[in-house]
Amino acid sequence: INMVIQRWQSVLLLLAFNLLGLAFIMPVGTVDGVDIEPTSDLPFMIINITAAILAAIDIFLYRNLPLQIRIASVTLVIAIGAAIVGALHFMVTDGFGMVVVGGFPLPLIAAIFIWIARSMMVNDRRLLAAADRIR
Repeated sequence: INMVIQRWQSVLLLLAFNLLGLAFIMPVGTVDGVDIEPTSDLPFMIINITAAILAAIDIFLYRNLPLQIRIASVTLVIAIGAAIVGALHFMVTDGFGMVVVGGFPLPLIAAIFIWIARSMMVNDRRLLAAADRIR
């Protein structure tokens, strides 16, 4: 049963990695028909790349569950930070008629996937602790 749970954690982390990667590639909005690329906002780009790299690393930490939970927590905070920086970028440029497209909400959706994966890891840890008590 642990391996089934671990597979879902990996799938959710992979989805989060893909969404964070897409948020780096897709334009975040348009102003007067001109796309605003995420590379034009350096803090958003750096935070987004950091969260994506940590999500990718976290997929392969399944043998060390406590470390995987800690990395998932850090990745969650960074992904939420990327969403906040993106929202601040939108608020600053909203006065110029920015229309949100594509990559703007993706870090928030990735954060939700990371949160679900982290909660599955915590449940997996509880299940392993209960199995160790039975032995």
